[in-house]
Amino acid sequence: IYKDWFSKAFYEMYITGNITKEEALEISHLIPESFNKEKCFFSEVVRTRILELSPNTEYFYENPNANPAEKNSCLHSYFQWETFELTELEKHMALFVLFQMLSEPCFDTLRTKEQLGYVVFCQNTALGRATGGRILVQSTVGGPEFLYQRINAFLDAMREKMKEVTEEQVKKNIEAVALRYKQPYLNLGEEATIYYDEISKGSYRFDYKEKNLEALEKVDLKLLTKIFEEMFFTKV
Repeated sequence: IYKDWFSKAFYEMYITGNITKEEALEISHLIPESFNKEKCFFSEVVRTRILELSPNTEYFYENPNANPAEKNSCLHSYFQWETFELTELEKHMALFVLFQMLSEPCFDTLRTKEQLGYVVFCQNTALGRATGGRILVQSTVGGPEFLYQRINAFLDAMREKMKEVTEEQVKKNIEAVALRYKQPYLNLGEEATIYYDEISKGSYRFDYKEKNLEALEKVDLKLLTKIFEEMFFTKV
């Protein structure tokens, strides 16, 4: 094994800043020459992988706090949905909109009304190509089992509220999500971080803002309701 260690190398770079295209290409040639390794093909590169959870299953991982005097408990509920596919981009943009709709009532219910703890948030996730969402609560009121019950109770209540959601409310949440993609980058560092994330995932969607905005136009209440049911209840 060790004799083959680093026998091949795959080079992927993102060069930005006050530099010309020609200078960037020159740098990209210098690095492989310095390492003097055999280049491996793109098909040989192993990207970051994530375990696909089986439908209708729950997994629990408990990590006891090393400090016995610590009063806080924390529950991180992760809901895995589907593998990201460019051909179904509107479904994954609908996931953004869904968690936009869930975020405020989640905080209002678990943090403001039930006062479970100072830290409460709800957001969509993208781990590699696995899409989904998470709800996290840090609390001194109860342990993880109690927090698990309260999160499920919130989702049950939201299931009923989803039946009363109007197309106008959906439109407002779509506009809120769209605003994120219409905003210019704050600085070069932010732009570089986002672009390099596309490289590290292997998706190379450098025009993702424009594509996501186009996909958002296809999101409607019917699609949001379907995703809500699939993710939190039927999980088919």
